[in-house]
Amino acid sequence: MTFDVDLYMYTSWKDSRMAHNSSDEIILVSDRKARDMMWLPDLYFANARHCKFQEVTVPNFNLFIARDGLISYSLSICQLFAAQ
Repeated sequence: MTFDVDLYMYTSWKDSRMAHNSSDEIILVSDRKARDMMWLPDLYFANARHCKFQEVTVPNFNLFIARDGLISYSLSICQLFAAQ
């Protein structure tokens, strides 16, 4: 038996290499190429058989970097899971 899940995933971590002293409290990263050059956690979903990241007209993600290097990352995912 399988089932589909549409989820909105949010994760955050601190990376001191990304700390900044910009006049803005938070920097928004909305460019896919910039995101692809950053380290992101490698998440694993047990029993996932297929995964698709939602990119209707543009990549559907939010990535914010706070002054202290706290990174907040969220995205929409569609997954097919197998039940055991």
